[in-house]
Amino acid sequence: MSARELDLECYANISEFEVTLRRIVRWELMSLYGRSWLAETGAYLNLINDRIASEGKKGINRGCSSYLSYLTLGELQTLIFKDFWNSTFSNIFSGKKSLQKDLLEKILPVRNKVAHFRPVTNVEFSALFITSDFFDLLKQHYQKSEHTSFYLSGESQRGSELLDYAILSEARGHLEKYKSESILDDFLNLQWLRAYGVSPGLGIFKKNLFLELYFEGCYSSDLIMNWVEKKEFEVTLATFSKTPNLVRVFIPMILGEKVLSKTISALANVAKDACFDRELSSKNNIFGGASEILIDRSEGKALSFAF
Repeated sequence: MSARELDLECYANISEFEVTLRRIVRWELMSLYGRSWLAETGAYLNLINDRIASEGKKGINRGCSSYLSYLTLGELQTLIFKDFWNSTFSNIFSGKKSLQKDLLEKILPVRNKVAHFRPVTNVEFSALFITSDFFDLLKQHYQKSEHTSFYLSGESQRGSELLDYAILSEARGHLEKYKSESILDDFLNLQWLRAYGVSPGLGIFKKNLFLELYFEGCYSSDLIMNWVEKKEFEVTLATFSKTPNLVRVFIPMILGEKVLSKTISALANVAKDACFDRELSSKNNIFGGASEILIDRSEGKALSFAF
């Protein structure tokens, strides 16, 4: 591998690591605090706002950049391993706080080198293998089947579940725990989407309601992605897949029944409109907005993160 190829590979590895770290922070804090998740970070929010304002004075627009992208990797790790460690992240990383020391000593120096366009060595590149431990811990946590309360799949061949009283009763029972039992009726009323070639599914995964949409044909991902970006304080995460044509949108249960209901209705209408733009959709790169965190079905009705 040439020196230049090594630098590019190093950049890709660090980018995957850092962006995933942000996604995990946002997922966990938004699941706990809903729309106020950013305010819960306290002084970090002040730092973020100051940096956004500083860029604005220089004519730089934040655009769709995440708020957490305005924190350094060191600040992000302090947030995880110090400020929210006991309340949130200790459980996710199996209590291995020593991981922070490894990440800071081995990744941060290389990350800074790459950021300043200085060539990395083979030894420095090898140090990045520590990130595999990071991803392994995330897999162990997020792939536990108990994170899924219920799952009504949007796959057309499993449509009979919507006629099974026992399955629907179980789903309603889980929603009642969040005082959101009417959400099941909202979902069942979405069956009109099938006339447009869209099969909806519903479930709860790790304190988030998720609505999945299977598209029989191509669809315009831009419409859905733009809608997701406008809902940055209501949508925890959205994932897109080309095979099959599938979209999943996650919404924190803590937002409450009324917000959940409105969000489901709004997404359904956007999905309907997305079906009309078939010629354009075939040209779109729907992986452009795909999350670094993909969702895959495993073991019966369980959903798990797949990194």
